[in-house]
Amino acid sequence: MKIKSIIPVFLILLTGMMTSCRSKKTHHNPTLMMKETFLKTYRDKAPSFQYLEGRAKVHYQDDGRSYRFNIKYRIEKDKKIWIQANMLGFPVAKMLVTPGEVLFYEKIKGNCFRGAFELLEQKTGVPFDFSSLQNLFLGLAMEDLGAREYDIRTSAAGYELTSTTGEPFHSKYSVSAEHYRLTREKITYREHKMQLNYPKYTPVNGQMLPEEIFLDAFSEGKEVQVEIRNTRMDMPEHLRFPFHLPEGCNLLKF
Repeated sequence: MKIKSIIPVFLILLTGMMTSCRSKKTHHNPTLMMKETFLKTYRDKAPSFQYLEGRAKVHYQDDGRSYRFNIKYRIEKDKKIWIQANMLGFPVAKMLVTPGEVLFYEKIKGNCFRGAFELLEQKTGVPFDFSSLQNLFLGLAMEDLGAREYDIRTSAAGYELTSTTGEPFHSKYSVSAEHYRLTREKITYREHKMQLNYPKYTPVNGQMLPEEIFLDAFSEGKEVQVEIRNTRMDMPEHLRFPFHLPEGCNLLKF
């Protein structure tokens, strides 16, 4: 499972509803008012928890390979993401992600990595941060939807948001009106393209979370497809995040 198969993009800039005043009467822009109302509900309905753990079946495909394996993952919201990949019941790789660091160990070849997100950005050519990976598991947009200008329209299923800013970044989101989670996310960043589909959600402790996540990524002329099917999710009161890099592992340097 390659880190660069995930193409998260983020921006940090909050925009608010704009109004104009003439004499003593206020004129409201309906589109901006709808965006402000949508953003408030979207944020209010975001999953609220301290700890989340799950198990999932994963199917990974690229131009010449196909792998099926299982993962266990644990999340301490906004602090830690721990992922362990298992094949034939045995752990083959582990990853621990915090807002400031990425740790990775691949057991079969003994490869390991320890570094800041900036190193991954240099390797993949796209921005990468903790919240974008966390949001992938939660069915939320990888970027702050209040960060840039969007054309927002209603549809039979919910809302369609399309970025109106120019290159190199373009994004489009489909959001369910039922639970205000993504059903589809499309991102283009220079030569990188990614599409995420969330066809099915399930309630976990009163929070709606993705049961299925389908990812299609195109980068440097190569296509990667990842299917994640959650088989179990829970929100316990506490979780441990065991991780260490073995001495003598093959440290990857970008």
